[in-house]
Amino acid sequence: MGDIMKLLWKALPTLVRSIFYQANWNIENMQGTGFSWLLKDLSKRFNIGVGDIKGNERADYFNTNPYFVTFMLGMFLKEAESGKAVDQYKSTYASVFGALGDTFFWHSLRPLTFFLSLFIALYEPMFAMFFYLIFFNIFNIGFKFLGFYLGYNYGTNVIELFRTVSFANWSNVADIASIFFMGGTLAITIKYISNSEAINSISIFKTAIFFIAGFATSKYVSAPFTLIIGVMIVTVVMLLQNI
Repeated sequence: MGDIMKLLWKALPTLVRSIFYQANWNIENMQGTGFSWLLKDLSKRFNIGVGDIKGNERADYFNTNPYFVTFMLGMFLKEAESGKAVDQYKSTYASVFGALGDTFFWHSLRPLTFFLSLFIALYEPMFAMFFYLIFFNIFNIGFKFLGFYLGYNYGTNVIELFRTVSFANWSNVADIASIFFMGGTLAITIKYISNSEAINSISIFKTAIFFIAGFATSKYVSAPFTLIIGVMIVTVVMLLQNI
C-alpha cells in the first residue's frame, strides 16, 4: 500500500493536469497536444524519457476517452522504465480505451446517474444535485488515480485486466439499473399526478418532455462535472411541485 501511495503522490501533479488535458482539443491532432503535455510532465517528475516527446516536437494525433487517459500514462511509464518502446501501440490502446470509456461513461453511467438522482430528487431535491456530482465523480476521479496505478502495474497487459473483470458487461448492468430507476421514478410521478386535483394532459405532457430531455442531455451533452444535469434535476422537481 505504501508503494502505491508513493507512486500516486509522485504522479499527483500530472494526474491533476489530466483533468484539463482536453483544453487544447483541435481538429488537427484531437487530444494530441494535451497528451504530449502530460507525457512531458510525467517524464520530468519521474526523470525518465516517456514516449516520443522531444523538446517542442509537434504533437502526434491522439484520441481516447478522457477518463481512461491515465491508464495510458501509467502504461507508458511502466514500459519506459523497462526500456521498452510503447509508442507503436499508442493508437491501438487509445482506440480500445476510447471504445470502453465511451460505452461505459457516456452511454451508460451518465443516464444511470441521472435517473438515480431524479429518483432521489422526488424526496430530497437538494441532496439529489449533490448526489449526482458525487456519484459520477467517484468514477471520474477513481478511474484517474486507480487507472494510473493499474496501467503502471500491468503495463501493456492492462487490457487483460478489463477482460478479467468483464468490464464490457458493466454497461449492461448500468443500463438495466437505469431502466429500473426510470420505471420507479415514472411510477411515483404518475401516482403523484393522479392524486393531484390539477391533473390534465398538459401536466402529463410536461412531465414526459422533461424526462425525455433529461435522458437525452445525460446521454449526449458534455459539460464540466455535468452541472447541467444537476440544474435540470432541480428544475424538474420544481415543476412537479407546481403541476
